[in-house]
Amino acid sequence: GGVLDRFRTWPHRIDLDERRAELLARVLRHWRGLDQPCLNRLLARPASCLHAALAETARLDPVSAATWIESYPDWVYADSCVDLMLNPDRQASRVAASALVEMVKRGAGLSDRPGADEHAGPGVVGLADDAGFAAVLAQLRRAVRSFDQHQQRGVMTTALLLAESPESPGAQALGLADLEELADHPAASGLRAAFRRGTDPWMRARAWRWMKVEAVRAAAVARVGRAYSPAEHEALLSCAYLVLHPVRRSTLRVIKVRTKTTALGVEPMEGEALPDLAVASELSDVSRRWLVDLTDAVRPSDAVRVTLRARGLTDPSAWVRFAHMRTGDPLEQADYAFDRDARVARSAVLARSPAGTGFWSRWPMRPADRERARLAAKLARSPHEQVRTLAQQDQARVDPWCVRDSASRLAALQWLRSDRTGFLHAVRSRLEGGSMSERIDAVRLARLLRIVPAVEPILLAIAGDESEDARLVATAVAALGDSRTPTARDRIERAFHANDDRVRANAVEAQVRSAASGTDLAAVDATLYGSLIELKSDGHHRVRANALRGLIERTGVDRNGHALDASGIDGLVSILGDERGMHRLAGLWLAERVLVGRGRMRVGSAWDGLCRRVAAMASRDTDDQVRTRATRCARRLLAEIRTTSRHQRQAA
Repeated sequence: GGVLDRFRTWPHRIDLDERRAELLARVLRHWRGLDQPCLNRLLARPASCLHAALAETARLDPVSAATWIESYPDWVYADSCVDLMLNPDRQASRVAASALVEMVKRGAGLSDRPGADEHAGPGVVGLADDAGFAAVLAQLRRAVRSFDQHQQRGVMTTALLLAESPESPGAQALGLADLEELADHPAASGLRAAFRRGTDPWMRARAWRWMKVEAVRAAAVARVGRAYSPAEHEALLSCAYLVLHPVRRSTLRVIKVRTKTTALGVEPMEGEALPDLAVASELSDVSRRWLVDLTDAVRPSDAVRVTLRARGLTDPSAWVRFAHMRTGDPLEQADYAFDRDARVARSAVLARSPAGTGFWSRWPMRPADRERARLAAKLARSPHEQVRTLAQQDQARVDPWCVRDSASRLAALQWLRSDRTGFLHAVRSRLEGGSMSERIDAVRLARLLRIVPAVEPILLAIAGDESEDARLVATAVAALGDSRTPTARDRIERAFHANDDRVRANAVEAQVRSAASGTDLAAVDATLYGSLIELKSDGHHRVRANALRGLIERTGVDRNGHALDASGIDGLVSILGDERGMHRLAGLWLAERVLVGRGRMRVGSAWDGLCRRVAAMASRDTDDQVRTRATRCARRLLAEIRTTSRHQRQAA
């Protein structure tokens, strides 16, 4: 029996690994009492031996095992960390969670522990290698999935450190990507706790990205609504472009911003979702730019918005000022129209411009429209060229008296259609009491809008007043030609003998226009025909040209369409050969109007000779103005020839 016992205890029959694990487990239970040489010899043991011994130690003394792993965080202990986190001993669970967090931070290069990038001692393997870090991530995923059992919030905080957003690779690796689909995800409660109690600056940026997930939305919004330092504001605002997402934007409306009153106005208090003015001035350009959209989404009190926007008006960055302008109301945009940066000023003018709307203004004008017109008048003197151009266009859109501008004429037409009585009253008042240029423009506007009969009494008084300015009288006489009433025709006929040549020229043109319809003027109005015959040799070029035009266009024609009375054609030949340069210019003006279209048939056989005369004047006339005008007339006649030839070929 004694021999058999000795044989059974013979060294080669002993399980040495098991005995070593038992002995190491006893040592590890009291490892804090060892001196450094002993610790070094212990750490020199193979990792497999220490791992097995640690498992035995965790069974007998979980706190000592967790403390050992925390002091020497080797990735081979990662699975033991999670096992210890699930231990009923809360102290061991907490220490093990801290050890796992340190492993993750070392592997990601985020650890702030001294010597984290170096080996803690012999046998301690760093987590920089891919295999080790992958093993740690696998155990972290396991810890995240079992949060409802260990309740260690630090693990969830570390998971968020790696999972920047639900779509990030970190979230995929830790199994958090399906959090949106699984309402009862075991990690949801842990993430909510991490968001609510986390104070790290980066946690606010994580909450900003995770707030679109329904399972953690309330906690994430609560964390977004708190900011304890400028770094937290910077972290969120640097990615605040996400506020453009409609779900995130609508969610932010539940955040309440407490305020304080300072010498600069009403500002957000410290710790609120929006920074106060002092903190905002320290932020980067990108953060200050997106602070504008964040403020618009959070919707603080009007007093806070006014304070923040007033500071934005003087921001050194044109990009930030542009963002403030873009989201401001019309009154605030008016201030940015005077910005020193041409791009900001131009955008502000465009934002306030009525261009593109169906009706530019309502008539009579509202105070807002009058203010817009007043602002446009100021901006018309802006140092920026584009701002001046836009302001002049806007000024025309709300000013119906800029008769030279088509937009202004359209505004006048809108006023006439919406309030005819008020518009006619305004025109009459302007004709009677405006400045000279305003009265002339009012007459022209009445002609353009065909309301001359409504203001005819005033025009008759102007045309018959010898003390009035000749330009105004000439314009009124021309307008009376649109009335065609006996009183108007009588006043125009008297103007034939006026002292001013412009009045006489306009009277001739107006009387021809107001004459009864018909091609044979001699048969329709013999008196006017006689007057034109007399005036076709007048000493003033405009009077002469208008009289000849009336004779050519209102003379009778034969069966072939040729003019029966050649006095007008003879007068055209005479005026083109006149020795006076102004008369030749007037003749070319007349030729451009009577030698094209239907006038070509009226001229008949004289058309070729007149065309050759115009061509000769374009090349040989001694007056530069005459040659220039003759060249333009010749080009128009050449285009007439080409058009007629094309039509003849198509007809053939």
